[in-house]
Amino acid sequence: MFINVSQENEKIINSPDHRKQAMDSLIIYFLPTILALGIITSYEDIKEGKIRNKYICTAFSLGIIIHFILLYSGIIDLRYAGISFVFVIISIIIGVLIWLMNWWGAGDTKLFITYNLLIPITQYNNLSTPIHSVELITNMIIPIFLFLVIYLFIKSTKKHKSIAMKKTFNIKNLIVVLLLVFSISWIIHEIFQYFSIPQNYLLNLLLIILIYRGFERIFEDKIIYLFIILSVVRLFLRYDQLITETFLINFFVLTAGYLLASTFLQHLGDFYKDPVKIDNLKEGFILAETIAEDGSRSSGRIMKKVAFLVADSGGLCKEEVFELKKRYKQGRLKFETVMIRQKIRLAPFMFLGVLVTVLCQGNLLVFIKNLIGG
Repeated sequence: MFINVSQENEKIINSPDHRKQAMDSLIIYFLPTILALGIITSYEDIKEGKIRNKYICTAFSLGIIIHFILLYSGIIDLRYAGISFVFVIISIIIGVLIWLMNWWGAGDTKLFITYNLLIPITQYNNLSTPIHSVELITNMIIPIFLFLVIYLFIKSTKKHKSIAMKKTFNIKNLIVVLLLVFSISWIIHEIFQYFSIPQNYLLNLLLIILIYRGFERIFEDKIIYLFIILSVVRLFLRYDQLITETFLINFFVLTAGYLLASTFLQHLGDFYKDPVKIDNLKEGFILAETIAEDGSRSSGRIMKKVAFLVADSGGLCKEEVFELKKRYKQGRLKFETVMIRQKIRLAPFMFLGVLVTVLCQGNLLVFIKNLIGG
């Protein structure tokens, strides 16, 4: 499917000269909406920690209207509109999956989908994968990741870093990470090979984390046995691939990336949770622990007990705050404070990623690679 869409995109770009110029400059029609949406949502997210639906809905509606105007005027055709629609659907799937993993809130998801609608597909020339949404996510993640690394390293003490290092590089954790990267990366490799999708380190790493979280929810404590079984199967079926230099390099990069992004920074970030009295809770506070129906709590992502509230990157809503305070007053909770995670304002980083995508005409890393290679 991806190959066909990519080929259709090439046909669009390689249309007659007079039309090609119009197609190449499509970003001009969408840029005012992109800038207005980015500036407003970034400002409000920094100031109030909210991304209002009215701005997203307005920008999304304008995006659809602009597409209809361009279609009516003959600047784009139905084939282009159809391909754009496919990429928006893909962005919805990706955005919702990331939301389900609690990596960003519902507002961030809707903002991401809207940006995908507003960036013309002809703007993507420097690609590492046929999936344009992945290129946009890549450009968003780079500044977020750099910010987190710098912020956590500056704010953390030597003791904090030492504890995070010990948790990251203890034998048990290393064995689990090696098994999960070895087994899940094989699944991703087979899928990519089947659909002829080029290998991409960042995309692979994101998928490894995403698939692991999904498996973790399903198999819970027995997940290690799944990794062992998958690893044995890979050794048996794909032994010839495991003795190549390419495999060793890929495996090392993915393992190191996972240890840094999903283990070390996560442990380091644990020191930036603040206890807040239940009476002082407000809408939008991000819960950093799971609260069970029986009134107990856990810092882990999984609880075998039925959960009343689970840590959510979108923050507590009014009803959840009210229910927490109600249960506390009724004596149904076994604690008087809850751990609240410091919120990262994602809207400015998403806007920055969009600007980078527009300026670099796709993936920043591919753009730099082509620039150096050229």
